[in-house]
Amino acid sequence: MLHHLGIAFAAFLLCFATPVLAAREFTDDAGRKITLPDKVERVYAAGPPASVIVFALAPDKLIGWTRVDCVRAIAADLGPDMVPIKSACYFCPASRPWELFWLAGHHPGLLDESLGLERRALTGRHSRFDEVDFGSSWEEMVRDAPSFPSTKTTVGLGRSFAWNHWARLNGVVGDDCTVIRGQRRRFIRLAQQLQADDNALDARAGLASANAARTASSAPGSAQRSTTVAAMALAPSITARSPSGPPA
Repeated sequence: MLHHLGIAFAAFLLCFATPVLAAREFTDDAGRKITLPDKVERVYAAGPPASVIVFALAPDKLIGWTRVDCVRAIAADLGPDMVPIKSACYFCPASRPWELFWLAGHHPGLLDESLGLERRALTGRHSRFDEVDFGSSWEEMVRDAPSFPSTKTTVGLGRSFAWNHWARLNGVVGDDCTVIRGQRRRFIRLAQQLQADDNALDARAGLASANAARTASSAPGSAQRSTTVAAMALAPSITARSPSGPPA
């Protein structure tokens, strides 16, 4: 790491040094002969410390791969199952609707725990949910309301939407507020349909595809993104109830 940091720092010295230095050759850690030009225009940081230095001194020279680039490269060379799942808790507030469907299909117990965690947080003694402002209690909103009003108040694990409310609207939970185990194939199919060309294409994408191929019935147009499903992804807190899927 220190070696990489030193290389990045040396590159910057060459960037700003006067008079302009001539191109020089050096050997990297892999034993390759690298020619450093007399004027460095682009720098790829080898690690977080080097990235900080590059960004602080000359952010316009910093280059690198985006998440999408990394995902595509790993998937192309090693297969989608080898793309690491993002580092996050299973109840991550940044989870997207496709991830909630994936969780319901593959780990319903973890989604049950998340829903219980959200319910305790929003109805317990330390809850900031004020039914005076909303006109109803959180439980009543989750059970009966078509949507939560627009507010700066956190209304659930999704911050602007409650996972329990989303789960009810999309037929993920039953009357006992736990995940319906018999709908696993539908949840997996919806997760697959909602995935986009970004960090969604991690190992879960391959797992969802494999399971869908083995277990889900092949309906016409099932590989195409549904307009209704896409609407649920964009606005899970205000969408209408999703169409019921095929029986498991």
